[in-house]
Amino acid sequence: MVKSNTGWISNIQRYSLHDGPGIRTTVFMMGCPLRCAWCSNPEALSSEKQLMIFDQKCTLCGECIRVEPEAITLNNRLELSRAMIKDIEKLAQSCPYDVFEIIGNEMTVNELVDKCIKDEPFYRNSGGGVTFCGGDPIMHADFLVEVTKSLKSRGIHVTLDTSGGLPWDQWKELASEVDLVLYDLKLFDDEKHVQYTQSSNSVIYENLDHLA
Repeated sequence: MVKSNTGWISNIQRYSLHDGPGIRTTVFMMGCPLRCAWCSNPEALSSEKQLMIFDQKCTLCGECIRVEPEAITLNNRLELSRAMIKDIEKLAQSCPYDVFEIIGNEMTVNELVDKCIKDEPFYRNSGGGVTFCGGDPIMHADFLVEVTKSLKSRGIHVTLDTSGGLPWDQWKELASEVDLVLYDLKLFDDEKHVQYTQSSNSVIYENLDHLA
């Protein structure tokens, strides 16, 4: 779990209709304790900003080599060593064809709350609110406790969408603050859970007992 006064967000999706009741703003937090084979948001697995590469856009113009000569080679195709990159932001800015995209914004509690309350009238008229998902939002539990308290002080409904893959003590306060928990149990069988998520589901079952 990331302990910080700020949180890393990969995306904020307004006017969501499938992440809880009513019209919602869905906040995609970065970081996840699982490594699911079918992950739909792999760019959010890490708890910090990531560099996405769309190599099909590359025209081999060579602008990227000017800023990262040790990390990149162009031999009829773009080849990149992530470990050798010195500055992902400069690299992303160097490409005129948007081959590189940075995923992840570090935000304070107030910054995230300000984003979420923009659609407050829609929440009230539809019975909606804000949903935290990811990644897995429990990776930023301490941060989201403060965000949740601020949103609920305005009467905004808050939903937590989690796989429950961290020990209960690390996110029990967050669970107690939100209005609704969407619990994403990946697989019932522990052996298959380990095979497909690289993690046992024992703590996930324990946490489900706590929620019940």
